[in-house]
Amino acid sequence: MLLLVGCRASAPPRGDGPGVSPITGPYPSLASCSPAPDCPGPSCASNATGQADGITVDLGQCEVLQLTFTNGTIVPRYNQPDLAVEVGQVQGLTRVEASADALEFKVVGFINGGPRLECLAEQQGGRFLVYLERCNAITDVYVVRLVRDESVQGGLTVDAVEALSFKPIGQP
Repeated sequence: MLLLVGCRASAPPRGDGPGVSPITGPYPSLASCSPAPDCPGPSCASNATGQADGITVDLGQCEVLQLTFTNGTIVPRYNQPDLAVEVGQVQGLTRVEASADALEFKVVGFINGGPRLECLAEQQGGRFLVYLERCNAITDVYVVRLVRDESVQGGLTVDAVEALSFKPIGQP
């Protein structure tokens, strides 16, 4: 059983009006924050679902952002980035964790610093690239968490998370 606490969003993330279609492809469609913020607002987890649109989640307020890919999984590729985190503001250290079952999480990277060189996310402009096999190898990921380092003030603002090595449900 998966328990999501806090602000939870499901596709479509910005309303049910005409022309709004559900999230498909390599983007998470469910999101939650801990502690639970008020929605709508800058710490609302649903701001990080779907493609990058300039509307962000502030990890200074949402200390743990959990994102679930409901229409497929992330399958790591050797020596290629598997996850792209689109950001606005970069402050402090953020730990990236991944899970294949939503129960056990492995650290797969760090944004803006970190204790292990092989685990550092690679910055390219306003995005950070995470390699799932470099830090703690994991396969068939469908839940990703971004965890703010509480020892520093402020936090990353997250616009979107994209699975670069995405396998849709039903695809061999």
